Amino acid sequence: MQSVLHSFSCKRHQICPTCRMKKLIEYSEWLEREVLLDLIHRHWVFTIPSGLRTYFYNNRYLLNKFIETACQFLVFLYRKFSLLSQEEKKNAHPGIVGVLQTAGGDLKFNPHCHIISTDGVIIEKDDKANIYRPIRFIPYDYIRIAWRNRVLNMLVNFKAIRKEERKQLNPRYPKGDGQDVLMSSPAHGCAIR
Repeated sequence: MQSVLHSFSCKRHQICPTCRMKKLIEYSEWLEREVLLDLIHRHWVFTIPSGLRTYFYNNRYLLNKFIETACQFLVFLYRKFSLLSQEEKKNAHPGIVGVLQTAGGDLKFNPHCHIISTDGVIIEKDDKANIYRPIRFIPYDYIRIAWRNRVLNMLVNFKAIRKEERKQLNPRYPKGDGQDVLMSSPAHGCAIR
């Protein structure tokens, strides 16, 4: 990597584009070298609609629960759509690395999660080596509705909204509109690694 001197960088706060990009490159290289398995990975982006963002803005604790919920949701999806026995599903886990961002491209408050996951599950075996099983198809329409339900249930569980409000919000987002899950698909040539 070549070093370049920039006269107007922020020196330590990582808020200028130069410093931020350097940190991003270093983090990406570290992930590839130390964390990611030598498998195909998917990139997921979990979002919430603008109408629900105020709950997260007013209660920052929910941001931690947001990324936690997204990671748990991925585990649920991978287990649900894997062609494994019930016993294997209990021990099946995707590899997951998640990052929470609180601003979009326009720098307005827009909490969303970027998650890199393996394109399958690793099944832990007691007596032998772990087994990797790829998962090729997860229906997008199902993901959107299930993600909507997870987000609304999370808000109810942490008392950000009441159950009655949740019932009113369901019709506002009938197909999970505004609560997108974007993913790269290895089948379409967008795989990481």
